[in-house]
Formats: sequence, structure tokens, C-alpha cells
Amino acid sequence: MARPPKYMLNPLGVASLEAAPDWGSLYDDPTRPLLLDIGCAKGQWLRQLAAENIVRLEKDGRPFNYCGVELYEPLVLAANEQAKALGHRNLHYLAGNAVPSLRALQLLNLQTVCIQFPDPWSAKKRFVRTPEGKYVLKDSGDYADSCYF
Repeated sequence: MARPPKYMLNPLGVASLEAAPDWGSLYDDPTRPLLLDIGCAKGQWLRQLAAENIVRLEKDGRPFNYCGVELYEPLVLAANEQAKALGHRNLHYLAGNAVPSLRALQLLNLQTVCIQFPDPWSAKKRFVRTPEGKYVLKDSGDYADSCYF
């Protein structure tokens, strides 16, 4: 990554992801349950999960695939390069605005949505954006949202 952003990006000004990638070419087993991390930044947390050094996430005995979505594209490019260099075939990052893109991404095996340390916004705007992740989860899926304000 050449340089960090000098200001916070407006998520409404970033294009949404128009079409789903070919999940079969990104993951060794695209039928595994999927953990989606919205606002993954440099992707360090997902890299640690994908390496399974600290903890191994499983659903019904099957390990997870991991997908991170971040607004700032240079972070995503760097994260994908690192994942590829480490040989992680259960991890991929996408650049774009995740909230309007969730349905278009066709996340068929989406099991868990994580939004950690979201950018601060008013309570009214937060209420409008947060529930979208719940609608694309499988019936047995988990939705995790943690705030720092």
C-alpha cells in the first residue's frame, strides 16, 4: 500500500459491488460456511482466523471460509497479496460498500457477519444500516456487531 488515507471515506460515496465473484475459483471448498467481516481494514483478524493457529472456527464439523469487505481498495489489494503469499485458500477480500452489496454477492453459505469497530455515525443512521446483514444470513447464522462509542 502506497500511503494511508488522509480522511475517513464516506461509505455512501463508494461504489457497491455489482456482481458476485466466482467463489469456486477463490476458495478450495466454496460449500464451507462463510464468515463475512465488514470493514476488515488490513484483514489481520481474518488472516489469523484463516491460519487456524489461535482458534479453528467450525460449523457442524466443517471449517469456515473467510471474506473481508473494506471500502479502501489499496488495503484490500495488500490484504489479498498477503493471503496469497501465505497460501490461504479459505480467505479472500473484496473492495466496495458492503451494505448495499450483500444480496448481490450471493453469499449462499453465509453463516456469520461481523462488524467490528465501525466508523462512528449517529444512532438513527446506525439503525438503518445494521440490520441488512441479518437478512442475508442462513436461518442458523450469527450476527455480531461491536462498537467502540
